[in-house]
Amino acid sequence: MAFVLALVIAAAIVGVVLAAHLVIGRRRARVFISFQHERESVADVLASEMETSGIGCTKLPFVENPDHDALLDQVRQAIRHCDVFVCVPGNRPSFVENEVSMAFGLEKPLLFVVVEADTPRLPNTAKKGYPVFTLERLERAGFGPFLHFCSYLAADWKSTVRLYASALRNMGKCISFILPIYIVTLFVMFGVSALVEAPRSPKPPGQSDMMALSWVMFSWVASFVVLFLLFYTVFFASRRLLRARIRRAISTKKFSESFLPQTLDDSLRRVDLLAVLYRGDLLAEHEADRTNVRNT
Repeated sequence: MAFVLALVIAAAIVGVVLAAHLVIGRRRARVFISFQHERESVADVLASEMETSGIGCTKLPFVENPDHDALLDQVRQAIRHCDVFVCVPGNRPSFVENEVSMAFGLEKPLLFVVVEADTPRLPNTAKKGYPVFTLERLERAGFGPFLHFCSYLAADWKSTVRLYASALRNMGKCISFILPIYIVTLFVMFGVSALVEAPRSPKPPGQSDMMALSWVMFSWVASFVVLFLLFYTVFFASRRLLRARIRRAISTKKFSESFLPQTLDDSLRRVDLLAVLYRGDLLAEHEADRTNVRNT
């Protein structure tokens, strides 16, 4: 009975920790969508899919003759407050190039979505080390991998929930490692409690039994909580470092498939991301123009 009660108390403490983590980190991913005006229909599709999946997105509508200063201020503010920058470039230079430069200067992760059937080009201000997705592959995949990747990079609450699910899914693989650690922790707690409860003077029998039971309960509860906090800290610290490494690689234009682990979270696998990435050669606008001149 004491063991069951200790388990319930430990579970309550763990529940409070998990709830606090989700409440403190409860935020939506924020994505800024930059697009060449001829690609606005593609940007609309992406914005619709993001809103449906709970991702907040900012897509400034194309205006023919906007106030120059007001537009720059609006774009800068929107990019500054976003978690992920998504660019849908066209086949000619546009204001998108300036937005890409702003996002790079603000160290935002940049993702590109291109139309594979249209001989895609990158803006002149974009290096070729950014992740580039194709609209056709995203549509076949139902946009899921792309949306989950945006959520993952933004570290929103949905991504946190999926990390918990990933930890639970792999818990069985850790049993052989968890059990010896738990036994050692339990012995340590019992040793500490034995030292603390060593009586300096005789106590009434009933009081001694209660003290012994209380320290046994404390040892069980403490061992459960310590074990949880150990794995909780190691798991989320390692995942946080991995996410920061991927974000940094994207922000510095040095992204590579080698940065991706087999599983990022419970619903985002490396193979799913690779299936929607663009596989062809990409030219910047100025490179494509030189190629066309040579071919004419």
